[in-house]
Amino acid sequence: MTTVHFLDINSDGLKATIIEQCSIWQQKLTALLLRMTDAMVDHIYHYIAENSTKIMKEPTDLISMQSALQLFERLTAEIPKEEEEFPKIQEQFQTLGKSLNVFSVLNKKVDAS
Repeated sequence: MTTVHFLDINSDGLKATIIEQCSIWQQKLTALLLRMTDAMVDHIYHYIAENSTKIMKEPTDLISMQSALQLFERLTAEIPKEEEEFPKIQEQFQTLGKSLNVFSVLNKKVDAS
């Protein structure tokens, strides 16, 4: 209850609605971040799975040896780019952990009111 000049305004319903909308948006943004993080992890997983089977195949002739060396050079050149993804993934998981903690606190506040 808030008094503005000579009016008493009950803003409890408005506060609850705003908190509920914030919670809904937080859920949507958290789900989006989770999907993005999951896609990044899937990319790394498939990249490693695909290239590890290719690089483990022994060359049988000069042509396959040349393609194996090209693959090795390409993978070696891509190491810095792929390594840059790990801190991003870790940061996104930390953000997800924080948002899940905030989400549970918000739910407790909404339930209490």
